[in-house]
Amino acid sequence: DVADAADAFAEQISEPAYLVGWSLGGLVALYLAHRHPEKVRALCLTASFARFQAAPDYPEGLSNPALAKMIVLFEQDYHKYMKQFLQLQFLYAKDQHPVLEKVLPDIVKHGAPAAMQAALDAVAGADARAFLPHIHAPALLIFGAKDSITPPRMGEYLHRHLPQSELHIIEKAAHAPFLTQAGEFARLLADFVETH
Repeated sequence: DVADAADAFAEQISEPAYLVGWSLGGLVALYLAHRHPEKVRALCLTASFARFQAAPDYPEGLSNPALAKMIVLFEQDYHKYMKQFLQLQFLYAKDQHPVLEKVLPDIVKHGAPAAMQAALDAVAGADARAFLPHIHAPALLIFGAKDSITPPRMGEYLHRHLPQSELHIIEKAAHAPFLTQAGEFARLLADFVETH
């Protein structure tokens, strides 16, 4: 449950913090900012979303998400399919392939995470849209122009509904801009922290 995860993280925060959330982690950060605003100094959400699946009043979501298929593949051969997933993220940043080779062993060393299906179920049931206008923490939104998992339109939706947000779309990034365009990502985050 995304709200329960947000509450559990909030218990570990003793003073207003900068929260950086990627993908589902960004959704947890949104819930935390809504439920515990006193714990949040600012947000950085990258490749994240208010709601994952499309709805009649939310065309920004995905109509036919492929995450369930990915989970089946990860459970069959986590190393092989995680490597393929990461290679897709680096497709437009081939000069950064040494980063992929460096991070892959740490990502796969424990095998497929046991909570993947639970995370997918949490994504399907969570919807932060109603409370976005009530989140007043400054928010940095970083999305990849080549991201098909959380396309830039999801960031544009967040930008329209979060009162204090700024949106940056990195042209040659996919779903993991902090890996594939690490320098640009770090610069955006550092500039944001310095001014907030």
